[in-house]
Amino acid sequence: MGSTLSVRVVEADRATNRLIFSQKLPGKRDLDALLKKLAKVKIGEKYKGTVSAVLPFGIFVEIKVSKVKKTVADQKEKTSDTSDTSGASKIEGLVHISEISWEKVEDVSKSFNVGDEVEVMVTNCDMTTGRLNLSIRQLLADPFAKASEKYTKDQQVSGKVSRVTPYGVFVTLSAGIEGLMHNSKIPPNLTLTVGEEVECEIEAVDVIGRKISLVPIIKEKPILYR
Repeated sequence: MGSTLSVRVVEADRATNRLIFSQKLPGKRDLDALLKKLAKVKIGEKYKGTVSAVLPFGIFVEIKVSKVKKTVADQKEKTSDTSDTSGASKIEGLVHISEISWEKVEDVSKSFNVGDEVEVMVTNCDMTTGRLNLSIRQLLADPFAKASEKYTKDQQVSGKVSRVTPYGVFVTLSAGIEGLMHNSKIPPNLTLTVGEEVECEIEAVDVIGRKISLVPIIKEKPILYR
């Protein structure tokens, strides 16, 4: 605590109020070598990699890409390159917590450990900063793809309360499928807690927006106030 560090901004997201720094400050030579590796990677490609770090906001995964051919200038500069005898070069990318699963992930450390083998897909390559973004969930079937077939308006369903937020209650209907019961739909005399089973009625299904709106099924008449 209180130490002064030199860092660079990795991500500044005003929408989520998230600011991420990196203590790694690559020099121009190192950054050039990194960009040459990134040039071998294409968005949408799949790779098998190894988890190199587990952090609260996601995991870093090290993948192997085609070995970068060194030019005469590179050899003169003796640029270092992390290679192996198989002719591949290693590069590290971030799988953000939102790209781990279609379901909400609360604690990354419960699902991953350093050294785990994972399969990832490249979602973005930033050739300015040398940043590589990866995804695991893009390789998994989206449970919302068939939501419109399983869930319809006015259908009565049951589920378990997964989250209670200031604006409403999230209810898990099935694996990867959550519905939101907005506060305006919840009677003042009804209190719901995490883990509680609740019966609801589907008010609307928005497949494109990946949202299901719910209203509680009231078995008792609410108390009326004069």
